[in-house]
Amino acid sequence: EKEQVAAILKPPAPEEAAETGPAGPAFQVGDWVRMEGLRDPVRVLALKRDGREAQLEVGGMHLWIDAGKLTSSTPPRGEAAPAVRVSLTDAAPLTYELDLRGMTGDEAAFAVEKYLADASVSGWKSVRIIHGKGTGALRTRVQEVLRRWPGIKSFRFGRPEEGEFGVTVVELE
Repeated sequence: EKEQVAAILKPPAPEEAAETGPAGPAFQVGDWVRMEGLRDPVRVLALKRDGREAQLEVGGMHLWIDAGKLTSSTPPRGEAAPAVRVSLTDAAPLTYELDLRGMTGDEAAFAVEKYLADASVSGWKSVRIIHGKGTGALRTRVQEVLRRWPGIKSFRFGRPEEGEFGVTVVELE
């Protein structure tokens, strides 16, 4: 698996590099794009923020990337361009509060990252993350994610009326 990820992240040889045009919000679901640091082109799975963010599958993970960092590309050699099928599902409504109680550290970290991405795209300035008081394991994991997440202005424990040490209040930029 490490070898697959390393192969994906290996820069392309000059003769392998495809001619690409300037990035822009003109991408559509199903388009092939290149991103700096990736050897092979990847397909756009979804778009949001009026096409300014694109969801890509990289090494089995789905990532939201600023479309300005992408350039148009052609499908990888030997890759037929299958028809794209789009299905819409109703997403659960986003709330200003995320409750992590009962989750493992990994589940909580994934949930916090997804929640912060959704809250940022929604333009929210402040959210609450409930991790509970317990042993502090979830609180520690949440704060690790918050320290490295771009777009965080600040975070703090809740005040007594907000849940004290069982809640982290996050201010977004």
